[in-house]
Amino acid sequence: KMEVAIGISAEDIRKISVGTSVELKAIDDNVKGEVEKINYSSDADTKTYETKVIVENNKGKLLKGMYSKVKINMGEIEGYFVPKGAIMLKDMYNYIAISRNGRAVIYKVELGISTENRQQIFLKNIEKRDRVIVQGQYLLKNNDNLKEV
Repeated sequence: KMEVAIGISAEDIRKISVGTSVELKAIDDNVKGEVEKINYSSDADTKTYETKVIVENNKGKLLKGMYSKVKINMGEIEGYFVPKGAIMLKDMYNYIAISRNGRAVIYKVELGISTENRQQIFLKNIEKRDRVIVQGQYLLKNNDNLKEV
């Protein structure tokens, strides 16, 4: 077994606990392990929380000082991810425009986490054939006729 130190962001630190499963990839090899210890004081330079992970090193490929990629199982993510440009801000609320059966439908949405160019939204009324409108949505009103191009 080997101890690996990783830095966890403030956004993610509350999503893990001791015993959370991890997968580490280094030199074309994947090894499994789990979180052993979490330091809840952030590092002043990196603004991350040092977390100790114990992984199997049966093949002996992992060496002290190596860099690797670590995947941490933080549970399932609910909601939908849409391009950030699809989100409309009106009157201090967030909305998206959906094309449904040739008509515009505007929905107020709650926002979740975001990536570089995607935003998580929570919306219960979405249907399989719905399409998120990503251009010109500010010009639309509910029930406007649409033509897909």
